[in-house]
Amino acid sequence: MSNVYLNELYSDVSKAEGYLENFLSTKHSDSLREYIRYSNNLRQKTEKIRKEISNIESQLLLKDIANMIDTYLIEADAAVNAKRGRDINEYITRYTEANKIAGYINLYINRLNTKQFEENTARYLVILDRLNLIQLLNIIIIADVVVFNIILILWFTFKITKPIISLSQAADEISKGNFDVEQVVVNAEDEISVMADAFNRMASSIKNYIDEIKGKDDHSKELEVYKGIFEINEMGGYIMTVEFGEEDDSGNIGNKIGLSVKSQSFYPYFRDIIKCRCRCLVGPIMLNRIVIFIPSDFTGDEYFQRLEALSIGDYILDKISEKLDADICIGIGRSYKGLENLSCSYKESLKAIRHAKSKETVHIMDVPVEGKINPAYPLLKEKVLLEKAYIGDASECIQAFEFIFDWLVTEYGNSIQNIKNKLIELMVLLYRLAWDYGAEENEFINRRHYLDEMLEFEELSKLKIWCRERIEYIVRSISSIREKKINSLILKARDYIDKNFKSEITLEDVSREVNVSPHYFSRLFKEETGENFIEYLTSVRIQKAKELLENECISVKEICYQVGYGDPNYFSRIFKKVVGITPTDYKRIIDSNPYKEAVQNK
Repeated sequence: MSNVYLNELYSDVSKAEGYLENFLSTKHSDSLREYIRYSNNLRQKTEKIRKEISNIESQLLLKDIANMIDTYLIEADAAVNAKRGRDINEYITRYTEANKIAGYINLYINRLNTKQFEENTARYLVILDRLNLIQLLNIIIIADVVVFNIILILWFTFKITKPIISLSQAADEISKGNFDVEQVVVNAEDEISVMADAFNRMASSIKNYIDEIKGKDDHSKELEVYKGIFEINEMGGYIMTVEFGEEDDSGNIGNKIGLSVKSQSFYPYFRDIIKCRCRCLVGPIMLNRIVIFIPSDFTGDEYFQRLEALSIGDYILDKISEKLDADICIGIGRSYKGLENLSCSYKESLKAIRHAKSKETVHIMDVPVEGKINPAYPLLKEKVLLEKAYIGDASECIQAFEFIFDWLVTEYGNSIQNIKNKLIELMVLLYRLAWDYGAEENEFINRRHYLDEMLEFEELSKLKIWCRERIEYIVRSISSIREKKINSLILKARDYIDKNFKSEITLEDVSREVNVSPHYFSRLFKEETGENFIEYLTSVRIQKAKELLENECISVKEICYQVGYGDPNYFSRIFKKVVGITPTDYKRIIDSNPYKEAVQNK
């Protein structure tokens, strides 16, 4: 029996013992079934063992193991029957005996395994000795053959030594990276000359291949070279794109060529002011755009990096506006690690520009939805339609749609299929915009078969009416969701101010809390509440101060500090500006007037 067979036997005994124990503990039918399976395996193995028994010592040990397995199975089966008969004392006695026998079985198997290992080791040593003898004989034979052939080899050595050495030296030079080796010349017309010719062709091919590789653009090395030239030590950076022109009634930038010519004169001034503000690389004027690369490291808070980028953009806007009479907007992309990723930042800066108004800087992180525009047919009108849909302007969307529809009819005539194909592209974009805003929860917009409906139309007039209705409904849904989102942002900002007015909070603190840039938050807060951030904060503080002034135990100075002001004189000036009288006079009036409530309301 092999060691593998003994290990299988050991495993079956262990598993039978384990399932027996599990069945006796839990009386689980699966454990009983597994025990029976492994006990049957053991019975089959014991029968096989008895058939192969001889008088060899190891076989006698195996016979003892087979006998112990039979005894173990008898005790184990008895324990199972006692368990099923609920004879607790009997199955405990039987199981204890079976467990003891299983231990002896495992001990004998290990002993037999050890013995067979020793026997196998002895056999291996005998085989090894014979192999050594064969190897020695082979060496003697080979040595005889070598000695016999040395005489013949020496006769050819003189003829082939020189070209072989030359080939070896050339190969060694190539292995060291020197591909400018001279060709090996062999005058004889034999195998060496063929080999030399092949080697020369190989060396030439390797050299040409290496030269070709070196000639290809290695962007990573080029970038490192450029970083060294421009003294860029940062790991990455971001792109800022400045766009200028003349804004028309639809909000699009026009007269690009005229402004491009005009801007050539102020370009040196522009380049100087931006370089004075930050370390950067300023690109040339491309039609009506200037691209700026600003290096940056990835340390600190991303939000503060965004604020710094917006600050640079506002600075550029102020300076350019002094020199150039044009509508200017700036888009800023995200900061990326690795200069090879700057194209992503550039694309983001262009997307940010689409959401910027005249004389405004927009960071891509402040753009809630980035609409994807398919450049086809009247691209500007399609851009207007999507932009107006984004801000919820239904009337402007319908005007843009009417223009596009009329263009399609003029372009494609009566080919309703081509017109439907273009309108399907437009509706998919609008539905995607609605999806991005969360309007897909609306049952009307969430209908999945709108494309099938469009394809069923055979009359252009009905198709036009259907598209108008869908566009109006989608834009109204987006407008409603947009208002809710803006209201939620403003409510969150006001709640933050109401809870923290006692601290020295700033516009940057509140805008950071709602995760938008200060410039965008300031504009949005003014549009939604009718007052700017400082005005609202002041009103909250003064209202709280008026409430505290009604308490006779608190001084004006203490009230000043409790409502967030650090200077009592400044507090008095602000209070008088808002209320009309100083805090001291207000408190005097409240304390002396029995109609406090009427005075307070006044």
